[in-house]
Amino acid sequence: MIPYVSFFQDSKPFHPPSNLALKIPHFTGRQKECEEISRHLTSKGTRIVSLWGSPGFGKTSVATTVGHLLQSGGLPVFFFSMRGLRSKADLTSRLLSFFRRHSSKTQIPQRMTIDDELSLFLSEISDEFVMILDNADDLLESGALNVKEDFIQFLEVILSQVENASFLITSRESLEFINVHFQGHRTVRIRPLDESFSQSLVGELLPRATTTDRSKIAKICGNVPLAIKLLCSSISEDNAQPCQFLKELGESTGRDLVDLLDKPDYPSNLRLKFLMKTSFVRLSLPEKEALVSLSVLPDDFKLSVAAAVLDVKSSVEAKKVLHRLRRKSLLDSSCKPDLFSMHKLLLSFARERGQNEMKKTMLNSKARMSTYYISLFEKLNDHFLTGHSMQAFIDFFEQKQNIIQSLVESSSDPKTCVVAFGVLIKAEVFLDSLFWCEGENIDKLYQHAAEVAQKFGKSVFYSRGICQLASKKMDDGAQNLQEALLLMGNSAEERVLKVTALQILATYFRFKEKRGIALELYLKALDECRALGDASLLVIPPLEKRELKTIEGEKPKSDS
Repeated sequence: MIPYVSFFQDSKPFHPPSNLALKIPHFTGRQKECEEISRHLTSKGTRIVSLWGSPGFGKTSVATTVGHLLQSGGLPVFFFSMRGLRSKADLTSRLLSFFRRHSSKTQIPQRMTIDDELSLFLSEISDEFVMILDNADDLLESGALNVKEDFIQFLEVILSQVENASFLITSRESLEFINVHFQGHRTVRIRPLDESFSQSLVGELLPRATTTDRSKIAKICGNVPLAIKLLCSSISEDNAQPCQFLKELGESTGRDLVDLLDKPDYPSNLRLKFLMKTSFVRLSLPEKEALVSLSVLPDDFKLSVAAAVLDVKSSVEAKKVLHRLRRKSLLDSSCKPDLFSMHKLLLSFARERGQNEMKKTMLNSKARMSTYYISLFEKLNDHFLTGHSMQAFIDFFEQKQNIIQSLVESSSDPKTCVVAFGVLIKAEVFLDSLFWCEGENIDKLYQHAAEVAQKFGKSVFYSRGICQLASKKMDDGAQNLQEALLLMGNSAEERVLKVTALQILATYFRFKEKRGIALELYLKALDECRALGDASLLVIPPLEKRELKTIEGEKPKSDS
């Protein structure tokens, strides 16, 4: 490396002009982040600040605004986009091209490397200054060999030789690996806007929007600035009342929200779908499968269900996957303790990828999720039956929607319905206790399961009839038991169920004074006990001979 001797001696200091973009229009809600970044960059101990977050959340806008704040305080700021860069040499050349272009110096030593030449120019800037490197992930995730190591070396050379230089770097991925090499590195993650600021932004873009409209638009867009701007632009172009547009948007069911917001004729950096697709394409195959698998879960989810859906053996392994996706700003820690979250726009995009490109991954993940929640429900039922009813109630209602959905979906799948039916049979008292004032809800659940059971030829729904008989819904219960008998086969387990159901029905018809039907059912139960070789299963009192004679006497006499 050539020793640095100033080639610009006896000349004026080097003051390249600022190349910052114009101030961002409709910039709101990021004062806290801007102040934090500005404070770091003007402190003595910080040389690098990395601003990271999900695509479309406003990293470039924040970096540009910070640049203007610093510049207004007298600090030179230079802005460089790293879009399209594939190597450290590309980055060095882009910076060097700018400083060469604005220098009047021509006395550059021959055979000087571009790295040395860039450091030479930067060392001639007398004041402290900041360089903004925007969209660093284009370079860092380019797939080039040793690209991150080369980027670290690039920073090391400049920071060691140019003591008055600092960097603000934006990226979708966390750059925490920089901490290993530099002490003066600070990170700031950008998240969705606060709801009040989102509504304020909508008000600026759509002055005629009502308070209700503003709230709905902010909610639809998940408080993401780019999404809000795209949706407001669509409403303005449509020349419709915001409320009417939102109503039509709500009727567009089945379409990915990110796709609905997409504007193909816009520049790529203003297309949310393009930005998210770029992030997805850069993932490894296991990372893509993990993201799509997690998209079957709700916005907030626990580590335990994530481990089940990801099909990993331990929570440690699951954490490793989740933290990797979080570093790529595809997940976040939820505001609720011990939960992870995926933003609704990323969730919508990941589901669309799964449904269109990774269907098998999606189906397997849904099946694993249903298995998890059915197993959880089964445990809660056991707790209820062993005296821990209050905690079982609390835990159930925390996961009510997921459990009910899993029971419905699993009972509709011939591969998983037997497990779901078995759990429903054991948990009838638990469910009746949970929905004691919402009987129609539990009836709908069991009616759906009964219909599916009949369709699949399964024989496990006799207990719904038992439950109804016990709760004085006798006629409905008897009908359910009779329908269940028609579905039962001849396996040992199903014969035991038959014996129970036949005896209950025999008792029911006996009290209904339909003795002929009662005797027929009793004899069938007796036959089943013989087939099983276990007479102890017959527990109701035997029908006496005089009852049989009475029954025979009830038969109509022959005309002959």
